[in-house]
Amino acid sequence: MEELLKLKEKNIYINKDLSVKLSEQTLFTADGGEGLHLWEASVVLTRYCLQNKEIFKDKRIIELGTGCGLLGISILKQIPLISHYTFSDYQDSVLENLNKNIIKNDLKENKKYDIIKLDWRDYSKIDLKYDIILGSELIYKGGYIQELAKMINTLLKDNGFCFISMPEKRSMTNTFLQYIKECGLKYQSEFYDIHNEDLFLDVLSDKKENKKLFENLKDMKLMLYKIYK
Repeated sequence: MEELLKLKEKNIYINKDLSVKLSEQTLFTADGGEGLHLWEASVVLTRYCLQNKEIFKDKRIIELGTGCGLLGISILKQIPLISHYTFSDYQDSVLENLNKNIIKNDLKENKKYDIIKLDWRDYSKIDLKYDIILGSELIYKGGYIQELAKMINTLLKDNGFCFISMPEKRSMTNTFLQYIKECGLKYQSEFYDIHNEDLFLDVLSDKKENKKLFENLKDMKLMLYKIYK
């Protein structure tokens, strides 16, 4: 058990042209350790974004609950025409691991990103605006769901949009969507067809390890929620 809680470096395969080096832990604790674990919804959202590169051109982007950094690292590597990318998370241990993962992927000298410590409960103190907000696996029982909705409303430009990826029928999703409406925001939902060839690649090159850690990906039903004003 203790071994599964240790951070280990893995090569995560996103598409035929990109693999990302990440330190992550197979198991996690519920005290902020969630951000040290690589979630399936993050892998699929990353692949989805890279299939739709045109929507990110010249955009200022913030990722909420960045975790290991897979999404942002992939976008910085394969969508160089973005304006700027902001990684954000709250736990110091997660931010420390994120910075190391950025260095591992030779992005330390990239001038198009920054990292901020962001507590969703501070939504009323924020004076920042972004074209695009991204996040995956952000909605769960015990999380700051109402604060997340208010933070999205605070950060989003009038003509911007937010993509949140989540497993279908996740507990608290309907509650979150109700908070979204109470903020005056709108949303659309789209089912991810992860059996699309480009979204169903093995995550790890080691077939045995991939089956052990990501076998359930093929059976998951994932949703993409697009939120806008």
